[in-house]
Amino acid sequence: MSWERVSWLAHTGLPIQDPITSDQLDTVVARGALTPDDLAVDLGCGAGELLARIVDLRGCRGLGIDISELAIDHARRRAPEIEWRVADARDHGVANDAAAVVACVGATHAFGGLTPALAALVPIVRPGGTIIVGEGYWRAPPPDGWLATLGASRDELTDRDALLAEVTAAGVRVDHVVDASPADLDSYNRAWRANLEEHLRAHPDDDEVRAALDHADAWHRECSRYLGFALVVAVKD
Repeated sequence: MSWERVSWLAHTGLPIQDPITSDQLDTVVARGALTPDDLAVDLGCGAGELLARIVDLRGCRGLGIDISELAIDHARRRAPEIEWRVADARDHGVANDAAAVVACVGATHAFGGLTPALAALVPIVRPGGTIIVGEGYWRAPPPDGWLATLGASRDELTDRDALLAEVTAAGVRVDHVVDASPADLDSYNRAWRANLEEHLRAHPDDDEVRAALDHADAWHRECSRYLGFALVVAVKD
């Protein structure tokens, strides 16, 4: 299965590709003052919505990097004034202390997990700068059967307290946290499935999308019971 293709179809019309709402995202974007000379960097930027909002609202420069050409094409149309690159997030080329803001939302896997992602992000943020990390966590301990259906292992995520402790252990101070509610997660999953269902009505022979929808139907029903998602805003003192 081409997960990139299925994901883009599932996110049709959804500028934010995670369960955080638009209002919640704006509360994160609005924190702190930046100048036109300041640099905001988003590693694993996806469609670029977070970085585009930071640049739009706070008037700084932007650099967004994602390995997906589809994502970067969308980001360039969304905000052509920003520098967008198709590259591995690890090959960002940003010097230490060069960025005022560095984000990695739903993309820590590009670095091999949260801890190595933070090890890459923190050095390139200047003292007093901001790190924004979006990461999943276990809202409640998931049962083995549900994990098997999802195709995940229990140690892929921690609980919320351990997530925040892991961020703090990187040598930064947690300043603000925005959590997706169970209702937010359910709404996001419904929109995700509805897009695939609409695609299948027009393309009933698309077995790849049908398989993805069948898989989602098997684990989405209990997703918000076990899975959480948080945007963590931290400051490098």
